[in-house]
Amino acid sequence: MLKGQRKKDPGEAELLRWIAARTRLDPARFPIGPGDDAALVNAPQRRLVVTVDTIAEGVDFKLESATAHQVGRKAVAVCLSDLAAMGAEPLCLVASAVLTRGLGGSFVKGLYKGMESAAARFDCPLVGGDLTSWAGDVVITVTALGTPVAAKAVTRSGARAGDAVFVTGSLGGSIRGKHLRFVPRLAESAWLVERFAPTAMIDISDGLGVDAGHIASESGCRICIEAARVPVSRAAHQMAAEGGACALTRAVGDGEDFELLFTLPTIKADKCIRCWPFKTRLSLVGEAVEGEGAVLRHADGKEEPIDSEGYQHF
Repeated sequence: MLKGQRKKDPGEAELLRWIAARTRLDPARFPIGPGDDAALVNAPQRRLVVTVDTIAEGVDFKLESATAHQVGRKAVAVCLSDLAAMGAEPLCLVASAVLTRGLGGSFVKGLYKGMESAAARFDCPLVGGDLTSWAGDVVITVTALGTPVAAKAVTRSGARAGDAVFVTGSLGGSIRGKHLRFVPRLAESAWLVERFAPTAMIDISDGLGVDAGHIASESGCRICIEAARVPVSRAAHQMAAEGGACALTRAVGDGEDFELLFTLPTIKADKCIRCWPFKTRLSLVGEAVEGEGAVLRHADGKEEPIDSEGYQHF
């Protein structure tokens, strides 16, 4: 029994049996799944894209406002967003959950169902993991494996001066709910990689400014974002109307939008916009130029650095 559980709650072994009984894996792809010491995966090719993400109570979610299902879904979606940023399609997941003692079996089941729903939507089954408890807050770590859609994965380091800079969706105010219900842009990523070969790409997890700065730093160029072109979300406008930071500041600095920020050679930009087949908004927001860092260019031509305008983990 997990320490701290009430007697009416199922024990660890029973919970693991419950998870294993719900697991439906294709034996040709996953000969061994939950129940052994490790999973066995038949990868379709030798090259794998591997990413790991951790979400923690009090930082990435609060149990007063998020259900166990929402937390589980987010834990998986965050990892899948990283695969999208690399131009990869999902293969499978493993997860580790460290839970606060006393949360009980219903929380574990809700958490798993949330993971299960996200995994099923993107055909990326959960093939194994670990479950434990302690006196601290809830911490969940998910590792995702994927395969590159094209000949090579897309990195942050390929942008060059003259490239156009795009973002998907709208930005800012994710704390109003998007941080729990966002959709990883896997379909959009695969389409872009297959047809337009982005030179660099990242998912916006720490904010447009910080993540544009990552591309600038890794690519050795300057990312210049036009203030008038930033797609500001309705939530950011609503929060600005209620007081505090202006909507544009939120769109640049708020984290956890999990949209794609990518660069393309300018010659491809117009065609990409014309052919875009998704309901997801696509915005041409700027350009890569000679120099360094990420800047916001205002209508009067003045520029301000924004590569520190976002969430910093340390």
